[in-house]
Amino acid sequence: MWQQTRTATAAKNYSEFLDQYRIQSLVKRYSDYIRFPICMDMTKSRKKEDSDEYEDYIENVTLNSMVPLWHKNKNEISEEEYNSFYIGQVRRLYRSVVPYARPERGYDHL
Repeated sequence: MWQQTRTATAAKNYSEFLDQYRIQSLVKRYSDYIRFPICMDMTKSRKKEDSDEYEDYIENVTLNSMVPLWHKNKNEISEEEYNSFYIGQVRRLYRSVVPYARPERGYDHL
């Protein structure tokens, strides 16, 4: 009984990582600047010619850009890339500092 419950719980907890778009977003967030390509076969759909139906096909997609943001020219960086990178940095910094803050002193010292 315990083994079945444990397996069902694990399947429920980790099933989100089987979704190809979830994997793509995780690689983009945490491994975008690795110098080696991270590729994955992704299932996509397209409209059939002369029909209203869609067909599925598999395409090998490179998930990471392999170029760090700080190595790109300023005119090559979109505002979205810039904001997502720095917002991520601020969130990581905030998570590392806030647990040590004391509310009675206020947060001005951070």
